[in-house]
Amino acid sequence: MRRFEGHAGWAWATCFSPKGARLLSAGLHDRTARLWDGASGRELRCFKGHTGPVVGVAFAEGGKQALTCARDGTIRLWDGETGNEVRRYPAAAECLAVPSDGKRVLVGEKGVVRLLDLETGKALHRFAGHKDQVHALAVSSDGRRALSGGADGAVWLWNLPRP
Repeated sequence: MRRFEGHAGWAWATCFSPKGARLLSAGLHDRTARLWDGASGRELRCFKGHTGPVVGVAFAEGGKQALTCARDGTIRLWDGETGNEVRRYPAAAECLAVPSDGKRVLVGEKGVVRLLDLETGKALHRFAGHKDQVHALAVSSDGRRALSGGADGAVWLWNLPRP
């Protein structure tokens, strides 16, 4: 068992890197995301820049990059080694998940799940069905399906288009 400390206030979302060696956490009150070494518990990086609560985190590029979404209307892609922001997209996302191809990102918004191109931020597909905010996303290990859960009490299973 290990405890990771550093956020001021709630740690709202967490995830493992693809190989499980690193962890990401989202700070609701301190508006940061933090990258941790899973073995030592040491904080490796603090991603700062969001102006609203950070509510979602995910790894991209096989764990080399971090994705964050916040209630400031942005998704940000960060370089895990330097901590620099690589890219920023407009999105009112509450959660996100990256399929195994690593080229796309799913974002949960009010009433919809959108599939975006990670390089450009361009919308590739829109999944409609929820009647309220989408708060949870997961992608199957083969990257072919996604699961979303929302404030409407519904859970949806989606077939993802091939990249």
